[in-house]
Amino acid sequence: MRYSNWPNTMIGVFGGIIIADLFRLSDISILPQLSESVILWVSIIILLIGIFLLIFKYYVLKKKLVVKIDERENAISDRSARNGLLVTYSTLFILLTSGISPNARSLLIVIAAGLIVWVVSFIFYTKKLSAY
Repeated sequence: MRYSNWPNTMIGVFGGIIIADLFRLSDISILPQLSESVILWVSIIILLIGIFLLIFKYYVLKKKLVVKIDERENAISDRSARNGLLVTYSTLFILLTSGISPNARSLLIVIAAGLIVWVVSFIFYTKKLSAY
């Protein structure tokens, strides 16, 4: 997919924010030797570098942003979102009916399962489309 797809980009950003908050709430430490403030500053610097690169690409180099999405790419996005939502709801249903209390760790599992299925099905459908 050569063109930017803003809805999928924003879903990824908000999904990352939710997963980061759930990691923080569940007391899971990815890098235990670093404090939270160091990780926060590193992520802010990475975000600012990304914004700078976007500004440089589109305003300094005078490249126009071309958004061109056809029906096949919309169908891929819709199918992937459907699969991810189905797995999210199924995992949440299993979680609630099995008697596990919904805390931050269990909700992280629910969201991670939906995100993994969304990414895998998106890659699968994209490869299937490029085969034709």
